[in-house]
Amino acid sequence: MKIYTIGRDASSKITFTDDMISRQHAILRVHDTGKMEIIDKSANGTFINNVRIASNVPVPVKRSDIVSFAKTRQLDWTMVDNPLSKYWKILIAALAVLAIIIALILIPKACDSSESIVDEEGTPTKTDAAKAATSDKDKAKVDSSSQQSAKDTTKNKSAKWVNEEIRRRTAKPSHKADSKPQPKENKKQEPKVKDTKTTETVPETKGNKNVIM
Repeated sequence: MKIYTIGRDASSKITFTDDMISRQHAILRVHDTGKMEIIDKSANGTFINNVRIASNVPVPVKRSDIVSFAKTRQLDWTMVDNPLSKYWKILIAALAVLAIIIALILIPKACDSSESIVDEEGTPTKTDAAKAATSDKDKAKVDSSSQQSAKDTTKNKSAKWVNEEIRRRTAKPSHKADSKPQPKENKKQEPKVKDTKTTETVPETKGNKNVIM
């Protein structure tokens, strides 16, 4: 709490030189919470908003009130410190620091977002371009994988065909070798059979000669 003495005395914190004002005219008490009280100690009285207050009785007073002494001089509130002002100053300083921190955090994000916004010509945003790029990359990967799988299947098919062709070609000569000799043997044997069956020597006695039928 802060106490202000008001009067003609030189030791008073708020002094007046008017003769109508007592040497110790009034006392103003200012609490740390901002609450204020004034106590009248004079002979000619202390007035709040043109209403005289009782002597030696604390009366609440506000900064918006008009306080006069002996109806000749008024209290200058600028001479009375406001205890809440320092708290207000601290609060304002804290808010200013917080605002600066928020601005430092949000300004880069705002710049990035403003650059990524679609302009009047309809150019795509950065995010859309990034998404398109990623989708193109994914499509390219899928296409390359599908192409690779197609190539692999083609290679497998060609390898199978080659193996089958090799097997087929290697199998043909053995078949020919097994199948061809049999007709030759039959052809060779047939004349022998004919010779044995058809050619017979029949002995005839005509002039002592053998006739072969």
